[in-house]
Amino acid sequence: MGSLRRGLWIALALPALLAAQDWRGQGRAQGTVADEEREALAGARVALTFAETGSGPPAVATDRHGRWTVAGLAEGRWRIAVEAAGYAPAEGWIDVPSGPAPAVDVQLLPEQATVRGMLERGNRLLAAGEIAAARDLYETALGGLAPEAHPEVLRAIARTQYLERDLAAAEATLRQALLLAPADDVTRQLLTAVAGEAGHGDELAKWLAELEREGAEKRRGAGGGNLGRRPPEAPLRDAAPEVRGRFRARFAERSPLGAIGVFSERYGTPMATIAGIDPQAAAYDLDDETFELQVPESCSEATPCGVFVWVSPGSWGGVTDREIVPLLEERRLIWIGANRSGNTRLLWDRIALALDAAINVRRVYPTDPERVYAGGYSGGGRTASTLAVLYPEVFRGALCFMGVDFYGRAAIPSRPGAHWPAAFREPPAARLDRVRARSRLALVTGQYDYNRAQSEVYGELYRRDGFRHVELILLPALTHYDGFPAVAFERGARALEPPD
Repeated sequence: MGSLRRGLWIALALPALLAAQDWRGQGRAQGTVADEEREALAGARVALTFAETGSGPPAVATDRHGRWTVAGLAEGRWRIAVEAAGYAPAEGWIDVPSGPAPAVDVQLLPEQATVRGMLERGNRLLAAGEIAAARDLYETALGGLAPEAHPEVLRAIARTQYLERDLAAAEATLRQALLLAPADDVTRQLLTAVAGEAGHGDELAKWLAELEREGAEKRRGAGGGNLGRRPPEAPLRDAAPEVRGRFRARFAERSPLGAIGVFSERYGTPMATIAGIDPQAAAYDLDDETFELQVPESCSEATPCGVFVWVSPGSWGGVTDREIVPLLEERRLIWIGANRSGNTRLLWDRIALALDAAINVRRVYPTDPERVYAGGYSGGGRTASTLAVLYPEVFRGALCFMGVDFYGRAAIPSRPGAHWPAAFREPPAARLDRVRARSRLALVTGQYDYNRAQSEVYGELYRRDGFRHVELILLPALTHYDGFPAVAFERGARALEPPD
């Protein structure tokens, strides 16, 4: 009877055992793992899983040179997952032949370069009682999240404020979260509890009734709160040669280059595709648009200014750091940025508004056509690179801060087997030769910017493709969410206009 049981156990276990081994073969995978500085990462964990069976060999660790090798693999497609302490995990796919596979080079990003990493660090700091430091991380992470994810993080911020017994701040933050997600019962309950403890129960009840009556959209417009650093609104003035300093303006003339047909031809998106997305593409009324300006006092016919056209990732186009203002004066650069031209607006409108800004400011002020540049942050940086490459008759370069695009396909260092697609059509040879020879690209990134690797890869690709003036600028300790500081503008402007 015992032998029968043993035989039955073996019969049942054998298929599972065979299935567990069916990833075996004659192939071999190999590669390296590096950090954001492209230095070897020892001790990183590399796991391979055969796509056909979901099984694979035990994970291996990289050696002191960051190298790893796994032999005895079946021919086919394999999932690769790479992990290391303090870094965001990397995943991708590799194809293993019947023999040795090409080396797979993986670059890991620090946790703090990702939103998830920032939130996890914030949670750890909060658990350790470092409340203010946790709140800083939560607030910073908001800049990298879609609006629908904001309420959860705002609740975490409110918790830090509550723990510090700043009930008024906690209540204001929870109100903002509820404006973004009016049906969120968790936020509503927390807000009611905090307002009650602060003695504001009756006032909150009135506010909630108004919210129900007017709707969240209207209440947001009535001042739902803003965690950004935007200064008080600048005065609305008519742009004129004698008007200097900081102000807001409207313009009347559209740039002919902003026509949707020009965008379609240069960017490479068919008109039928554009019409299917936005039947009124780039057909906005300039009367509905405003532009933020900072005009140096030094602009004159004798000393014409350059123009820095800013493309913001958000809805405000003004100077992001007051320490940039004296730098604009020193370099005789006019800052102009369209409002309502952030990442949520369709690209053809953003392109057209930047072109409108360039043509209109040059009609008012004495400017040097050889000193007109595009600049932008994150998605705005991508737009700025597009403007510099596709519209060289207007822009002589671009300052691309934590975001840049390229017209070719490129391998993603942190995702084996994946590629960044070409962002836009490669320009015709004559136009591209002009950009290669004359235009300057300043690619500014941060040590912990999640777009750092792409900026580095694209910078190298631009150089390989014959661009003569490409400079990559790395700012230490900066994450993607720290804003556009004066040092980024200063370093970028110096690359666009190097000293003689």
